[in-house]
Amino acid sequence: MAAAAALGATLLMVKSGGAAVPLIRTLDVEFASMTTLAMLLSPVAWHHYVFTLALPLVVLVANAWVSGRRAPLVGALSLVAVLSIPDDVWRAAWWGMPAGVPALVSPGSAVLVLWAGLLRVGTGSLSPRGSTGVRPPARCALAE
Repeated sequence: MAAAAALGATLLMVKSGGAAVPLIRTLDVEFASMTTLAMLLSPVAWHHYVFTLALPLVVLVANAWVSGRRAPLVGALSLVAVLSIPDDVWRAAWWGMPAGVPALVSPGSAVLVLWAGLLRVGTGSLSPRGSTGVRPPARCALAE
């Protein structure tokens, strides 16, 4: 049920946010959000495919940089730092934790936050400082 809701939210973002931004940026955000969602929904071979999160991380960092605000940039760079830690270090840290302490900082929670950030970027709610948030309609090179 949660997987269907996540897929629905991603598809809704892809469908509704497409005309508000230039075509190449739209494709990057859409592909990045679907890649991140695929990682969330199939964590079986996590350590084999974690490199595929490079594009979503770059898209999120680039959008945070363009926005001109510090909080999104710090958050995006924090995700880069968390996802750069090798699996062996995470396993050692988890084995050393007491049984009652939840592991809130983990690669899984970082990918969940990454996906939420990409949905926010895709809907256009992370606009540059001083911008009204209204963007001109996208022009398609194929239509010309």
